[in-house]
Amino acid sequence: MLARTDAARASRTLLEKTFVRRLYLRGVRADHLTAAGLGLALLCGALAPAWPLAAGVALLGAGALDMLDGALARSTGEASPAGALLDAAADRYGEFAVLFGAWGRLALLGLGAWGAALALLALQGSWVVKETRARTGFSGHPWSTTLFERSDRLLVLALALFASFWETALGLGRGGAVAAGLAVLAVGTNVSALVGILRAPRRATR
Repeated sequence: MLARTDAARASRTLLEKTFVRRLYLRGVRADHLTAAGLGLALLCGALAPAWPLAAGVALLGAGALDMLDGALARSTGEASPAGALLDAAADRYGEFAVLFGAWGRLALLGLGAWGAALALLALQGSWVVKETRARTGFSGHPWSTTLFERSDRLLVLALALFASFWETALGLGRGGAVAAGLAVLAVGTNVSALVGILRAPRRATR
């Protein structure tokens, strides 16, 4: 959704033009960026319970590297099925770590049960979005919804982590910002998955 806006495309293009060639000339390859992005996602998950602002910064860094690794592979002709598989696996592990960290923050504040439920729903929704998108793509049909793609999910979580600094002033209560972010993802990802399934031709889902 947000990834398809003109502002997002312009930002992505600027980021790619600014860094891709420089990174390549310094010996950096797409797999290196994928590993670094996973590292930042894991760091975000570790920091989120007690240091949400730092976790938000780490998550934005992970999102930037997630954009750059694919761009670097394509621009240098080094894109491969193995690299795509590594990237997909890193994305899933990274997203799990971030959601686990968000749950950890709520658990630290005495909201562990609610946090677990919301995080599991968000995780389930994101995986169904990924699976249904892959299956429709394999059958030659484009994914029919752009709601809550990976970049959107990362942005929602990053904003929730940053908002934790002002959650009391905003009247959200302790942990309210992260809980709200998880709730948005829990609903949004599952609605997105259902919309995609309902719009896909039946032969594309088998």
